Amino acid sequence: MLFLIVLHDRFGRTVIIAPENNIASFSLLSEKECYQLTHQVNKVTPTNSFLNFPKTDIEQSIPSRFEEQVKKYPDKIAVQSKDNQYTYQKLNTEANKIAKSLLNLGIDKQAKVALFFDHNVSMIAAMLGVLKAGKIYVPIDPNYPQDRVLYTLEDSCAEVILTNQINSDNIKAITHGKLPIINIDKLNDVAVEINLEISPDTLAYILYTSGSTGQPKGVIKNHLNVLHFIRNHTNNLHISADDNLNLLASYSFDAAVIDIFSALLNGATLFVFDIKKEGLNSLYNWLETHKITIFHSTPTVYRYFLEKLGSKVSLAKAQLSHIRLVVLGGEPVLKKDVKLYQQFFADNCIFVNGLGATECSFYLQYLLNKKTQIQKQIIPVGSTFEDTEIVLLDEEGNITDLYGEIAVRSPHVALGYWQKEELTQAVFLKDFQGKDKRIYRTGDWGRLRNDGVIECLGRKDNQVKIRGFRVELGEIEALLNKHPQIKQSVVIYKEDSLREKQLIAYIVPQDISLVSNSQPQIIKQVREFLQEKLPSYMIPAKFVLLETLPLTPNGKIDRRILTAREESEVVVKESFIPPRSPLEEQISNIWQKMLGIELIGVNDNFFDLGGHSLLAIRLLARIEKDLRLISLYILS
Repeated sequence: MLFLIVLHDRFGRTVIIAPENNIASFSLLSEKECYQLTHQVNKVTPTNSFLNFPKTDIEQSIPSRFEEQVKKYPDKIAVQSKDNQYTYQKLNTEANKIAKSLLNLGIDKQAKVALFFDHNVSMIAAMLGVLKAGKIYVPIDPNYPQDRVLYTLEDSCAEVILTNQINSDNIKAITHGKLPIINIDKLNDVAVEINLEISPDTLAYILYTSGSTGQPKGVIKNHLNVLHFIRNHTNNLHISADDNLNLLASYSFDAAVIDIFSALLNGATLFVFDIKKEGLNSLYNWLETHKITIFHSTPTVYRYFLEKLGSKVSLAKAQLSHIRLVVLGGEPVLKKDVKLYQQFFADNCIFVNGLGATECSFYLQYLLNKKTQIQKQIIPVGSTFEDTEIVLLDEEGNITDLYGEIAVRSPHVALGYWQKEELTQAVFLKDFQGKDKRIYRTGDWGRLRNDGVIECLGRKDNQVKIRGFRVELGEIEALLNKHPQIKQSVVIYKEDSLREKQLIAYIVPQDISLVSNSQPQIIKQVREFLQEKLPSYMIPAKFVLLETLPLTPNGKIDRRILTAREESEVVVKESFIPPRSPLEEQISNIWQKMLGIELIGVNDNFFDLGGHSLLAIRLLARIEKDLRLISLYILS
C-alpha cells in the first residue's frame, strides 16, 4: 500500500513538472527500482547436481560442443525412438557420413539443406550432419501439404534435400527431380572425422513459422544464438548427463530445438515419441519405461495426457516419480494445470512455465513447487536469463515501466527473417543505448508485477497458438480470399462449449444466395482447398457463411462481435445416413459430446466436422473405455 502511495505522489510531481508530456512517457519507477524488479531470479530452483555450462562455451559451434559429449560418453545412449537407438559414438559416426556426403557435392559454403524426415533418430543425425558440414538446415515435416513443402524449398533457396528410404519416393514425386536428393540410408561412405572450423556466427538453421502475409516466414539463427539459449536453459534447470528428455514436438518447431540440443549438448539421453502414431494411451507407460526426468510439452498435450489417467493419482505419482521437471510452453498455462501437477507428480518435482518464440526460444521461465501459492487463473511467465533483458514498450515503441508489449533485449535474439528485410527491421530493433544488443518485439502484452515477475496478457495482433502451434490468422485469411467463390473472409480464435480452442472461418461468398439457400457444398470445397495448402492444425474447425461481415463505427471488421457469436456450422449432409444399430448410436453419441455437434451420421468424417489429431486420440480412448472397441475405420 505504501508503495502505491509513493508511486501516486511521484506521478503527481511528474505531471506538475512536465504537463506538456504524454502521460505514457512518464516513468513511475526509479532507475534503481526498475533494475531490481527486472533482474529478479526465480525463488524456486532445482537442487540436483549438474555441470555448469560456462559462458565461454558459447563461443564455438554446436558440433564442437556435441563432440565434447561424444568423448565423455561414447557408449551412452544419445537418442532413442521406437525403432532405433544411437549411442553418442554411433550418432557422431552417422552425422559424419552425412556431412561428408554434403561436402562431396561441392555446394556453397553456407548452402541451405532441406531435411525431409519423420519423427525418428534419422532426423537428429541429419541435423547434426548438416551443422558439421557448416551448412544451414531447413526442416520440413513430411505431413505438410505439397504446396507448403514446395514454398519452403523455393523460399529458403535449398540446394539439396536430405531424406531417408521411407520418404524418398514422396519427396521425389513432389520436387520432380528439380533438386538433388541424398538418401542417408544408402550412404556407403566410410565414416571419417569432420573437423571443420565453424565460427559461432555461422548460420545454423531456418525455421519456418506462420506468416501474416499468407505465406510462412523463415526465422534465422546462428550457432551462437542456439548455444546461448541452451546454456541458460541448462543452468536454469540443472540439466545433466543423468537426465532423460522426451521429444514430442516436430523437428520443424523451436520446441524441438530446445529438447534436442538440451539433451545432446549435455550428455543426456533424448527419447523420441510420436504422438500421432503412438497416441496418448501409451504415453504414460512410455514415460515410466524410459524413466523420463524432464517432461516437456504444450499445455494441451499435458492436459489430455493427465485426463487419461483419471483417478489413478496414487499409482501415477509413484510411477512418474522420476520426473523432476514438468516444462510447459507454447500456450497460456492455467491454474488448473498447476493443480494437475500437484495431483500427479512427486513432491520434489518442479513445475516450469516458459514463454518463448522461434525468434528467441524461451526468454522467460517461472518455476514453482508444491508450496507455491497461486492466486490468479493465469500463471506468470516469470524471470529472464543471463544476458537477456525484458523491456515493456508502449504503442509508439517507447519503454514503459509496468505494462506494455514484451520485448526481448539481448545480443542473442534471431538474426531476422529470411529474405524479409522490411519485416526484420520492424520486429528487430536496434538497442536504445547503442550497444551490441538488439530488441525483438514479441507481440505479447505483458505486465510487471511487484515481485518482479512478468505476466503475459495476450497478443496485440492476430497471432494465436493452437495446441502449441503458432498460427497467423492473416495467413489463413489470405488463402481463403484467393478462393474464387469467396468475396471476403475473417478467421477468429475462440473456445467452444467444451472449452476447446478452435479456429472459425467466417466467409462472405461471391454468390450471396448460397447463404440463404444453405448450400453446404462450398464449405466442402473451401476445406479441401485449404487442406492442399496448410498444415492440419491451421484448418478452421468451423466454416460459417454470412451475407456481410460486421463492421465497427470506423469501418473495420468487428472481430469482437464475431467472437461473441454462438455458431452452428453449416455441415455437409449430402448423403446423411443416421445410426442404424445400437453400436453406431453409441459411437454417434460419443462424437456428439467430443465435437459439440448434434447431428452425426455414419458417413460423416471426424476431421471435416472440426476434429483434430489430439481430439481423435481422446476419441479413441473414450471408445475403448466405453465400448471396449478400437477401430480406426470409424474416423473415415
